[in-house]
Amino acid sequence: MAIRVMLVEDEAGIRLILRKIIEKHEEFEIVAECEELADAVIQFLRQKPEVVFLDIGIKGQNGVECARILTDLDPKVKIIFATAHAEYMSDAFELYAFDYLVKPFSIDRVNRTLNRIAEMGNPKKTEADEKIVKSEYRCDKLLVKGKESMSFVDIPEKVGRVRFSRRFLRLKQIHAQRCLKIGITTETELLAKADDRSR
Repeated sequence: MAIRVMLVEDEAGIRLILRKIIEKHEEFEIVAECEELADAVIQFLRQKPEVVFLDIGIKGQNGVECARILTDLDPKVKIIFATAHAEYMSDAFELYAFDYLVKPFSIDRVNRTLNRIAEMGNPKKTEADEKIVKSEYRCDKLLVKGKESMSFVDIPEKVGRVRFSRRFLRLKQIHAQRCLKIGITTETELLAKADDRSR
């Protein structure tokens, strides 16, 4: 199965260059191309790409804010900034950006990035990997690390739910603030834009 890629770039020429480079790698499939950040969020929800090439300066908006929204929606997404703005590199890596390509970038540089991603998608299993036994996920215990020891503590069911709910609400508030910065005012508006574009 091909690795799904989305391009978010307002310059058609750069999108074309990236598309041509990516199409030469059979491990990748371009599932969406966007020239606006709000559209990028909508297409991200629809297409669920695993890799996003993202410009930072798109029509006066900040691609770093868009990247925050995308990583909130899927923390495993690999964000590759492809931009002329070298000054945002530290902000990008705070978001755990997979790579940062400064325009004009070389074809070889993009190929190296794509090869690294492809290698991550097909890890070679060793004999030691085969012996690893995965444990069942548990929600009733909390691992508490001390200076010299670790122990598991029981979590009452109600306390866990209340804390989770508060954290979820706070994350939802942060997500809403980030959406506002790129022109999406409500979740309803986001869904309405998605419906309009699907017609």
